[in-house]
Amino acid sequence: MNDKVTVRLTGIHTRAGARSERIETKAEGSCRTLPDGYEIVYEDRSAGEKDSITNTLRICSGRLEMIRSGAYGSHMIFEEENEHHTDYRTPYGVMDMVIRTDRLVIAEKQDGIRVETEYTLEMNGQELSQSLIVLEIA
Repeated sequence: MNDKVTVRLTGIHTRAGARSERIETKAEGSCRTLPDGYEIVYEDRSAGEKDSITNTLRICSGRLEMIRSGAYGSHMIFEEENEHHTDYRTPYGVMDMVIRTDRLVIAEKQDGIRVETEYTLEMNGQELSQSLIVLEIA
């Protein structure tokens, strides 16, 4: 895989009693090979934010990590049929979240990587959303 990559992220989040929310991001980044997979780093700017956010993706066999730095930082871990606790940092404080991964598919091709994960996000024992994330790295 090349050192310079294009990252496309599509997220669809469904909350009880609300319409699904679709988020799409496209950014240029860098990729380095790890002994057991890849690490991709890119920056993006959320709507209404003045500072960019550094995102790190670690992709290895059966595992995806998404690490966001900045005012809204998090370290999300996705492993099929596993539950992971994570702290979601905001300017107003830290929230403890639980990620339950239902499905994780990592497909490595000659021209890039495609990752799909379906998961449930919970806080204080309450389901916040059902989500699908699709990552395309080329």
